[in-house]
Amino acid sequence: MKHTSRILYFAALSLSACHESTQPAPSTQSSPPLATPESAPSAAQDPVLGPHRSPVTVKLLGPEQVSAGQDIEVVAEVAQFVGSNAAVQLHLQLPAGARLVSGNETEQLPSGNGKLTRRFVLHLDTVPLSDIEVFATTKSNSFGARAKSVYRFGRPEPRLADPPRAGSPLVVSGRNLGNPIQLKPNNP
Repeated sequence: MKHTSRILYFAALSLSACHESTQPAPSTQSSPPLATPESAPSAAQDPVLGPHRSPVTVKLLGPEQVSAGQDIEVVAEVAQFVGSNAAVQLHLQLPAGARLVSGNETEQLPSGNGKLTRRFVLHLDTVPLSDIEVFATTKSNSFGARAKSVYRFGRPEPRLADPPRAGSPLVVSGRNLGNPIQLKPNNP
């Protein structure tokens, strides 16, 4: 019994010591308050959080249907994220059959974090067979990033064909994963 109570005493003593050592030492200098787990936003609340996020993203939006002779508006949404104060260069690349009526084909966006929207009005002589592309690039001494988005004039996004499947279904740990894809070596 004495042995058990000694173990409990030492365990309580060590927990108390750990608790005391995690408390910050009083400081004579004023410093900004630290975020506590209760006051810090969660990853679900703040989409900016995450270790692997591009410093710049771009999304190009436009009408679902277009016709020749029509003026259309396309919108570029550019987002620059925390940790990047480098300026962003925006470049719009038009296909044959489309002319820029309003907006700048190339623009230096201000540095800083946040979201910007740029609107472009285009006249379509014909419905282009290729896409409008927009590029957002940023760089500093320590990094560089390039984002691209396209507007397809209502055409569906191209998809690669599914590879042919052959053989009997593959079952792993009781789960049927379907027929396997047969890999063949490249022979030069």
